[in-house]
Amino acid sequence: MVTLPHSLQQYASTLQTLVIACFYELEVLPEWLSNLSSLKFLYISECPKLKSLSSDIHRLTSLQVLQIIKCPELYRKYEPQVGECWPMISHIKHTDIRNI
Repeated sequence: MVTLPHSLQQYASTLQTLVIACFYELEVLPEWLSNLSSLKFLYISECPKLKSLSSDIHRLTSLQVLQIIKCPELYRKYEPQVGECWPMISHIKHTDIRNI
């Protein structure tokens, strides 16, 4: 798959956990992802071509846990304290971002 299914949008107000794993061709996340108002846990793993998170990720005010594993492009941009995009996610209570 190269994109997330649009059908997820119907759960925008109730979806609490989203796992995005092994999307080897995924390059961008859809903008509607920031409409998942109840999302508490977001796990992204093994998406080597994924270049960035949604620019509106700050709108996910319920998000408590963000885990990014084995996503080299995301790791480079969102690496804690030093990544150029770290300020966009630094408000999230628990982050686990690693390239291994």
